[in-house]
Amino acid sequence: MTIEELLWNAKFEQDEQCVNDSYSYTEEWAIERYYEDKELFERFGEFFKTAG
Repeated sequence: MTIEELLWNAKFEQDEQCVNDSYSYTEEWAIERYYEDKELFERFGEFFKTAG
């Protein structure tokens, strides 16, 4: 391998690591729960208003 290839690979590995570190499964789960709750509230909101 040439020095240029080694530098290219090192740069790619560094970028790949940054992308993986920035991803948060907890944040994704929270967003999914928010939209699921929002959808349920929109669907059954009128039902619960009349029941209360």
